[in-house]
Parts: sequence; C-alpha cells; structure tokens
Amino acid sequence: MITSWARIPKVTVAIARQKANRNVLSVWRSGGIKFQSTSANTASKVAAAPPPKIKNVDPNILDLRVGLIKDIRRHENADSLYVSQIQVGPTGEEKSLVQVCSGLVGLVPMEELHGRRVIIVNNLKPSKMRGVASQAMLLCADGEVTVDGETKPNIEPINPPEDAPLGGILAFVHEDDTTGNISVEDGKEEIKKRIKSKAFQAVSEDLTIDNNMRVVWRQKLILCYDTISRCCTVSDLTLVGAQVR
Repeated sequence: MITSWARIPKVTVAIARQKANRNVLSVWRSGGIKFQSTSANTASKVAAAPPPKIKNVDPNILDLRVGLIKDIRRHENADSLYVSQIQVGPTGEEKSLVQVCSGLVGLVPMEELHGRRVIIVNNLKPSKMRGVASQAMLLCADGEVTVDGETKPNIEPINPPEDAPLGGILAFVHEDDTTGNISVEDGKEEIKKRIKSKAFQAVSEDLTIDNNMRVVWRQKLILCYDTISRCCTVSDLTLVGAQVR
C-alpha cells in the first residue's frame, strides 16, 4: 500500500525532513572519518563524560593548500556525496589534481562549488568513501541559520586569499606576526607527515570563525598565506562563531 504524503500530519512530515537534514549533515561532518551516529547514541553521549583534550596541539601539523574545483559530480553509490577533482598545482604537473569526496549534497549546490577556489587538508590518510577514493578533505565553516522558525545547517567552504596561488601553503600565525610563518627554505616546501583523524579532530575542535570573518585557532592564531594581511575567510556574516572542519 502506497501512503500519500498528503494524508500524513504536517508535524510528522516536518520531523521526517529534519531527520533527513541531520543525516546529510552528519555525513559531511564525518569527512570520511567514521563516527557513531548522533541520533542513535544521544543517551550515551549525555551520560558519558567528554574525552580529555590532547595537550600540546599544533594546528600547523595540517598541510593546508589552496585548490580549485575543476570538476565535480555526484557519487554513484552515495546520495549525500560529491566527488571533486581539485587542482592544487600547475596544469600538467604530477599530482596537481587531488580527488576529494565531500558530503555537501543538500548543503552546498554543485554549481556553487564548480570552479570555486577552496582549501583542502592535504595530509589526512587517504580513504575510500563507498568505494571511491578520497585523497584529501575540503575545509568548511559549519554553522546554523534559522529560517521561518526552523533551524537549518549553514555550510560554506573556506575562501583562500584571492592572490594566493594554486597549491599555496597556508599556515596559522599570530596576529602580531607581520612576516608570516610558512616553512619554506631555499624554495623547498616542508613535507608534512600524514596524520590520523584524531589529530585532525584535536585541531578542528578549536577552529572557528572570528568577528572579522577569519579562520582562527583558539582565537589567537589566524590562518593565512604568507602574511597576516592575506587571511582565509568566509563571506556569510551569520557564520561568525561557527566551527571550522
């Protein structure tokens, strides 16, 4: 028997839609990292004490690069995932394209992503998401917005500085640092080792958007390219205070 949505109470339909939105958002927030379902474990999370924070966290363990989404498509086996080809170096250069799976379907339209300059986390261990390889992670601001009394997720990929080159290395520097803190000597880039998901989570817990719409870590280090005047930002004012991950 086929049930007509018209016969289902509006409250029931609204609840179903909210659950669907939460499911899509949880896939994006996982970034390919396996987390337990929030809806299935609410009671246990409330009862359990929060895990202790990792001491001596350094946000510059992240290899953050400027990229350009050259191609994007829907994942064949996952309704909530996009598969993107992101350019992080000169055309034709070896390893200039990185494949990234991101759970942004229903959160950011495909046409807004295609051709967009973005930031990727380039040293997470590669993973497979429903059978498709993902070599990096797209860095986004994760907030909420209320529309007509309904709270909805508000996600925006972080914008790199306009004049930063593709593949440009980004780093966290202190606001008083006018020289930058990019580790490049004699034209050679520092090769950062691959990190596990727990290390990324330890950093991202304190990554937020400040009042100037910049990406900051613990409100004291700013994500930028080369100098503090070339910082990474969002364009939506409602994302001030949002977490970045």
